Amino acid sequence: FDATVTIYSHQITRLQGFSMYLWAVIQTILRNHVAPRMTITTDVETIEKNILMLTVCNGPREGGGFFVAPEARPDDGLLHYAMIEYVSRPMMFRLIPEVMNGTHGRFKQVHLGSLKKLQLSSELPVTIHADGEIFAGMTSTVRQLEIEVLPGALQVITCRPPVPPRGLSGRSASRPRHTPMRSLSRMLQDHDRGHLKIVAEY
Repeated sequence: FDATVTIYSHQITRLQGFSMYLWAVIQTILRNHVAPRMTITTDVETIEKNILMLTVCNGPREGGGFFVAPEARPDDGLLHYAMIEYVSRPMMFRLIPEVMNGTHGRFKQVHLGSLKKLQLSSELPVTIHADGEIFAGMTSTVRQLEIEVLPGALQVITCRPPVPPRGLSGRSASRPRHTPMRSLSRMLQDHDRGHLKIVAEY
């Protein structure tokens, strides 16, 4: 669902920011109200349902103003998900303000949770994006998806000025420490098999 929203948002020229994303959400509800049967297996549970939206997050917010995964934190070594089973179009419009406020989890058709690994199999091809980058668009053949978190695998650049030793001053005292940075994620895609794997490194 949200990948389709992203695709539509790229086609909007007269709006920007949250208004653009909201209009793309409305378009998606009206034009792409599809809920394929999916089997989703995580390290915690297995779910088999008709899914209208599945969003996996490492932070609580998406699209500028939607608190899709209110409990998500970028530093907890987990991914959080928000899943919406098939509901009617009017119900999806009803859920928009709830998602904006992060209160959508109170509805029985909405499932929130956390995971370290996910495997998905869909009866229909799915659209996929990662932070706004489309990896499987409207002509997608991807029916399987794997996502996995590798805790502690990412080395980041730090720029914390050290406390200078006594008697030392100047540039040598204020030089920041640097640690080599690895890629934030690896995306491996095989269109022939309709399979995409995302490995998120932390």
